[in-house]
Amino acid sequence: MDRTNWRKITFFCFDTVNTITVWSGSEAALAQAREMCFYYQSIFSRFAPGSDIWRLNHSRGEAMRVAPETVEIISMSVAYSALTAGAFDITMGALCEMWGFGRSPAVPRSELLIEALGKTGSGGIRVEGNTVRCAAGAILDLGGIAKGYAADKIADMLTAAGAVCGIINCGGDVLTFGAKPDGSPWRVGLQDPGQPRGRYSRIAVTRGRKAVATSGVYERRFTDRSGQSFHHILDPRTGRPAAKGLVAASVIHPCGALAEALATACICLGAAEAQKLIAGQDAAAYLISADGSCLKTGNML
Repeated sequence: MDRTNWRKITFFCFDTVNTITVWSGSEAALAQAREMCFYYQSIFSRFAPGSDIWRLNHSRGEAMRVAPETVEIISMSVAYSALTAGAFDITMGALCEMWGFGRSPAVPRSELLIEALGKTGSGGIRVEGNTVRCAAGAILDLGGIAKGYAADKIADMLTAAGAVCGIINCGGDVLTFGAKPDGSPWRVGLQDPGQPRGRYSRIAVTRGRKAVATSGVYERRFTDRSGQSFHHILDPRTGRPAAKGLVAASVIHPCGALAEALATACICLGAAEAQKLIAGQDAAAYLISADGSCLKTGNML
């Protein structure tokens, strides 16, 4: 196979390294893909003053006019929250801030957790045309869906621009599209939860357009003075780190945004409920428990 037809671009965005590789795609299209990522970051980040999400989080319950992409991703997120019975929820920003992951992590007092939980729930989001209204005090965080959404849009653009096939890797969340010229499948490594980043325990094999999104409790953790360890995936129903026995969930689905949402939901639901969730979708999942065992479920494996 002629390797000169492969083109690749690597850049930092969404607080991670992104690599996009295409067959028979143009340098201009790859540059556009990078700019698309920066644009999505500029409107989706809750930390960037003036972004759509920042403005919504400071709106005090007033309706805000936002970009069409923001309307779309929030509408999708509300639908995914309903699909997962609330196990995926973008209104968890206040709880994330309270736990302090990435800054000064600490276990919040129970009464503060209960108060913050009262400000969460996707049912408090209203989308009307190009405006969004959130319940007063809600803090939106699109960290569990933004990369998948961006990968979906970039794959659409690259295909329209003439790329025969490609692979989009946003910090470990991967989307493949098209058939490889040599007929071989795409091979996506799944992180081993007990090993340093880049050490894989399993390989997901895909063909055509498939997203492989992984959520795991091993990335961001802290240990309190008593020696108890806490991870960053918070259960929307309790406000505390999910404790359903799974340390990682990798979901395969044609839609990158949905794959991301399902992966997070699986961690919060646990293996039994996650199986039921995946069974109702055109999806598959690798569910890894604390003892290292892996349950493969779904209709695409």
